[in-house]
Amino acid sequence: MKLLLPVCLLSILSAAAAAQTDSSSILDGCQLNAVKVTHDGKLLRGSGQVHAKGGGLSVSGDEATCNTDTGELDVRGHAQVTLPARSDFSVFRYKTSVFLTNRSVDISADRVDVKDGLFKASGDVQIHGRDAHSTLVQLRADEMYMFMKIADATVSGNVRASGISNGNTRGFGGFPPEVIRH
Repeated sequence: MKLLLPVCLLSILSAAAAAQTDSSSILDGCQLNAVKVTHDGKLLRGSGQVHAKGGGLSVSGDEATCNTDTGELDVRGHAQVTLPARSDFSVFRYKTSVFLTNRSVDISADRVDVKDGLFKASGDVQIHGRDAHSTLVQLRADEMYMFMKIADATVSGNVRASGISNGNTRGFGGFPPEVIRH
């Protein structure tokens, strides 16, 4: 009998500890996998090798918070997401130019927020795509906002473009806007 009480207490304490450190959790359509996941009402918080799904996207990073009441997903630290290929085009507007692609696009940033169909990336944003000749196309910027339903993005801040291989010698910033189609 003396041995039974400590074993029961150990089981209860282990279950309570496991509830605070689940490696995976799903709550109302928000999914979070991480080294440590905690529940705080309608908030899921994850830290360490986070993989989160919310707002129709899968995002990885160092830390994440998912609010199941608002549907907001916030991923911080080395955030990475791949936008899927589209039958139409993803549009990235920057300066007086436009980058169009129907291929998948990799985006990395210091922080990614997804809420109500709006995707926001901020802090050292890098947008990587590939053109028809497998040339890496890259946009670097401070911020990017995208309306997910129509895949229309505005890239702003200190925007730098590289790998544009359409043979146009006019450069960036001319008028009419340069459209790079891939």
